[in-house]
Amino acid sequence: MSKFQLNPLRLSCLVELGTGTALLLAPGLAMTLIVGSSLPNGGNQMAQLFGAAILCLGLSCWSSNASSERTSMPIIGLTAYNVIAGVLLSLFSISGVANAIVAIPAALLHIALGVVLFVDQRKGRR
Repeated sequence: MSKFQLNPLRLSCLVELGTGTALLLAPGLAMTLIVGSSLPNGGNQMAQLFGAAILCLGLSCWSSNASSERTSMPIIGLTAYNVIAGVLLSLFSISGVANAIVAIPAALLHIALGVVLFVDQRKGRR
């Protein structure tokens, strides 16, 4: 596999790096796009903290070395994050809390990335 070939892990990392950066630099706009509403007092700061967290998650997983046995934990973490984020975004959309046009596509993207990462990890164990 080429060092620069896009695989499920790298694709998911790019999504998290992009989202984390958007939350850090423009939390109000990012949250409006994600859940369709502005943030209450303190919301921008929490969004920026969350952005930093997922940015770091993306960075830690991006730097994982496929030949190392220690790669399973970052991949498990990123897989779990994608599934949980997808489920939460779906619940927010269904309940009406998130009524943005991006909420459902983001939920589906996260669930799909979680499934693809899970399948990719299972293939790697064989």
